[in-house]
Amino acid sequence: GARREPIDPVRFVSNRSSGKMGVALAREAFRRGADVTLIFGVGAKVRVPTPIKCVVVNTALEMREAVNEHVHTSESHKPDVVIMAAAVADYRPSSVRDQKIKKSGKVPQIGLTKNPDILQELGVERGEERRPVLVGFSVETGEIDELLQDARSKLNDKKVDLIVGNFASDAFDLDTNRVWLVDRSGRQEEVALSYKSRVANRVLDAILRL
Repeated sequence: GARREPIDPVRFVSNRSSGKMGVALAREAFRRGADVTLIFGVGAKVRVPTPIKCVVVNTALEMREAVNEHVHTSESHKPDVVIMAAAVADYRPSSVRDQKIKKSGKVPQIGLTKNPDILQELGVERGEERRPVLVGFSVETGEIDELLQDARSKLNDKKVDLIVGNFASDAFDLDTNRVWLVDRSGRQEEVALSYKSRVANRVLDAILRL
């Protein structure tokens, strides 16, 4: 789901992600027998089987801390796969007011600072190892060629194994999605518009091929 980056105690910067794709992935992985931990944003509506461990976060920094806690664990509990389906905010306000910003004649200026790229950090830290398998999502608003080029760039830049590309218009707030799967071996596959549970299974199939 979306991150919430606070401006003051009553306002925040966010995006339109509902978290439905991440929840679908968690459910379908569990149904296949996986031991699943779901880290999600506070705004996401999450209904999953009770054995799935759920961790709620607000900000990108909180998500980074939660992901690192579950990835950098003992070897016996180290995950086999990390799927980053959340819409992590690229930027956050550079300072957070401790009191509500009052309405006045002067429009307040909000400075932004860059958030860490959690998936890229995992890719760099993993190095030449192949565990865990790293999967990222890329949402775009342009043309298909641009989406595929962006997915290929992210594969290399983030040093991951699979990028799932999709358009905001096909995904946000919907129960369906249309995606393109681009993996490290050069394979490219389109998954036609379908319920997110079916798309999740196609993503999991692509992971197993790796």
